[in-house]
Amino acid sequence: MPVTTKLTRRVKVKKSITLSVETLAFVTDFKQQHRIASESETIERLLQQMRRAQLKLEIDRAYTAYYDSAPAKALQEEDAWADAAGLALAGFSE
Repeated sequence: MPVTTKLTRRVKVKKSITLSVETLAFVTDFKQQHRIASESETIERLLQQMRRAQLKLEIDRAYTAYYDSAPAKALQEEDAWADAAGLALAGFSE
């Protein structure tokens, strides 16, 4: 049955899992070091960090793929726009 907490306002589902002794010790230590209220919230935060890192990696890969495959003319045009934007911003600081 889903449970909603006031802090996160997200629907949560109760799930029983089995962890190794080492993993549970890590979760417990992390919880104490970061003053987190529960093991569940600790695991939630750790997984959120992993998801953000994964998303960042996917975005970085997409940018790399774009710039690796973009024609030189398109990259030159982007550089020109970046230079123009830089000059425009420099005008605001004067």
